[in-house]
Amino acid sequence: MLNSSLRSRQSKVLGSVSSPAPRAQMARFGFRIRTRGGVLIDNLSIPGASAEEAERKLRQIYMGCSVLARFVPDPQIGPGAARGVG
Repeated sequence: MLNSSLRSRQSKVLGSVSSPAPRAQMARFGFRIRTRGGVLIDNLSIPGASAEEAERKLRQIYMGCSVLARFVPDPQIGPGAARGVG
């Protein structure tokens, strides 16, 4: 009897939990960078909710890098062709 009342309480508590908020749509942003060691990296793709967030993530991974170009790949054409952002 004790187990059944405990289960009913758990189901009430678990059933009342709301679903998590919907996540922001993540886009992939492309970068062309030069690492602090001088290595040129073309077509580096980083996900982010905005271009600024993707660049922030990029700078955490490649500290001291220089961003030479930033672009948003066009999903309809494919990853090879891209539209320049700046």
